[in-house]
Amino acid sequence: PRRGHNVRAEKKEKVYISLKEGSKDKSKDKEGKDPAERGSRSKAPIKVDPDVVTTYVRVVQDGGWKGGGSLLLKKLAQHESAWPFMKPLPGADTSSGRRQMDLPTVTARLNDGTYIRGGRKDFARDVRAVFSGALADKDASASHLNLMAQELSATFEREWAALMYLLEKREGGGGPG
Repeated sequence: PRRGHNVRAEKKEKVYISLKEGSKDKSKDKEGKDPAERGSRSKAPIKVDPDVVTTYVRVVQDGGWKGGGSLLLKKLAQHESAWPFMKPLPGADTSSGRRQMDLPTVTARLNDGTYIRGGRKDFARDVRAVFSGALADKDASASHLNLMAQELSATFEREWAALMYLLEKREGGGGPG
């Protein structure tokens, strides 16, 4: 790089332009949605933040979606509201047949190769399952735990949307950076 040339700012600008152009682009994903928006279970579209996308560029180049998933899990685990989700919640409903999940379990499953067949979908399902017990408790919708789960779930959905957008751009051949 030239002296005084800010490579990071240039890369960030490229990603931003790519995201801007991507949202103007008439291309749609399989479900007919704009790839710059990702829906969560709440059906509200999540706008992809260019700043968030840039944090995943290098790890996706080096480690694909699993590298991005690993970084996302680290971000969630370091969040100030993550401590209750570092082990299965006591008294969590297991009658639905779902396995109790916590962030270290999802991390271990990612590292040991569990997410091969179902891949990204299974990974996202398991991360969402970490918070689902606290979010499903209607009696405690204003409880501290429920608010922490909402905050972490929103963080996951925002980060996951950015990661999926980057992966789709990369796999489509027109990726940023």
